[in-house]
Parts: sequence; C-alpha cells; structure tokens
Amino acid sequence: MYKQRYQDNAINLIKHIPENLREHKIYTDKTKLNQIITNLLNNAYKFTEKGSIEFGVNLKNDVYEFYVKDSGIGISEDMQDEIFNRFTQTNETISELYGGIGLGLSISKAFVELLGGKIWLKSKVGKGSKLLFYLA
Repeated sequence: MYKQRYQDNAINLIKHIPENLREHKIYTDKTKLNQIITNLLNNAYKFTEKGSIEFGVNLKNDVYEFYVKDSGIGISEDMQDEIFNRFTQTNETISELYGGIGLGLSISKAFVELLGGKIWLKSKVGKGSKLLFYLA
C-alpha cells in the first residue's frame, strides 16, 4: 500500500521481519495492530522528506517488539514525553508545515495500552525517530 507513495517521494521503505519470525502467529486484535502500524507509518512519512523509513518486528525476551524508524526531522528531547498526548505537536510551525492535528500517536498509544502493551520513542532532532511498541 505504501510502496508507490514512498517511491514517488524518494523515500526508501524498508520492511524488516527476521526469517525466523515469518511463520510466527500473533494473537491480538488485527484491526488495532494494523491501525497502530498505519498511524506510525503515516506519521513517519509526514515528517520524512528524504531518506528512509523502516518498519518491522523483533522478538526480545519472548515479546514481539514492533518499530517504525525514520530519517525525518526528529523530536526534541523536551517534547518526547508530551508527543503521545492528544492534540500535541512539537510546535505550531510543525502543524502549519506538515498538517495534522496531533491525534495519530495518542490513538496509537491508547490502542497499545488497550492491548496490554507499551509504546515509547527514541529521537534526535535532525536525525529522525524510532517509535517502538510491544503488545502483551
């Protein structure tokens, strides 16, 4: 679904699913999991003008850890705790330049928590962001 959109904008989309996990089955709410990943990919796409966006899953301590990593504008350290709150964007200029009203990450957080998991991020301004989550 995203491949053509990303190619049209010179963004390299990378899917990472280790070979040993390709046959694994995850028992969860498929609709909510798809919405979480879609929200994170849309957010990454919105804030990445060039470079790459990688998404995937790893198995860590018997827990599936999903992620979306981009080479976009990044999020300042002082905003990283706030970014999952409703209607929060890093500043008004971001909203004007990139659009959106700041609901995607808060919805994703609510779904992750509803499914018994946790979501967090690692980011540096100008270097991009990596959003990670697991489901219980």
